Amino acid sequence: MLSFSTNSSSPSAKVKTKSFFHTFSGRTVHRLHCQPRGKIRRSFVFFHGQGDFIDRYPDLLQPIIDEGSEIIMTDLPGHGRSCGTRGDVPSLAFVDRLFRDSFAQLTPEVPKGVCGHSMGGMIALWLFLKDPASFQFAWFSSPLLRPGYQISSLERLILLAAAAAFPERTRSTGVRASDCAPASSDLAPPASSPLHHARISLRWARELVHLEQIIEDRFSLISDGPPILFTQGLKDLVCPPEFLMEKLRAQATPNVTLTNFPEALHEPFRDTSQSEFHETLHTFFSQFS
Repeated sequence: MLSFSTNSSSPSAKVKTKSFFHTFSGRTVHRLHCQPRGKIRRSFVFFHGQGDFIDRYPDLLQPIIDEGSEIIMTDLPGHGRSCGTRGDVPSLAFVDRLFRDSFAQLTPEVPKGVCGHSMGGMIALWLFLKDPASFQFAWFSSPLLRPGYQISSLERLILLAAAAAFPERTRSTGVRASDCAPASSDLAPPASSPLHHARISLRWARELVHLEQIIEDRFSLISDGPPILFTQGLKDLVCPPEFLMEKLRAQATPNVTLTNFPEALHEPFRDTSQSEFHETLHTFFSQFS
């Protein structure tokens, strides 16, 4: 594996951010490694959403980095500064290998977790459910739980067949900037960046549909693990909150904290709930140091 790096300055003097390109399994991906300038109290791998990109997260997560969180995040293939057709992630197996590579780079002998937003929250949840004992905590932000919930069963079958014939062909996700946060939000709006896109390849859509079933089958394992935080906007149309509520109501989950933001859309960290959101993260992450 070959990597080369450049150091970039965060707006906060308390944060160190290393930005570099990493050749992994034949693909060049962009990675950020964020550390506080003080003591590292906890470490985690973070996954971005579909069409999303990691460059905006050091600012969005700056408060918890300042408080001692080390974070490694990577633009998935076809996203952000990583190579590939926009929206085309090769496979879940690739993501699993990428995660294990990132996790191995975290600072040893501190509490470790896996976290993510939206589609990244779905990936993080899948990785967590594979082996809850590997983590001391997890945070899932507005997780995608039912990809393609708005399409019919017939359309889903057509999608799966098309993915076999045309795996790299892409289609629109249908997600608009206005679905994620109010237009008045000025904190790292993704659609304002050329790194943002609203595409997904047919093969990656097929993988996410498959992942939905894996999570359904394993979700009961969530209650056997360490402390978990879910954050969810109740006006979220991208990842509707009722899907998460249904799963959590179906079993006892004493280790799970669910914080809802009643007026927030898909990104509570960019909504009117921004201050409350960061206070929620502060309360949760301060347990691990």
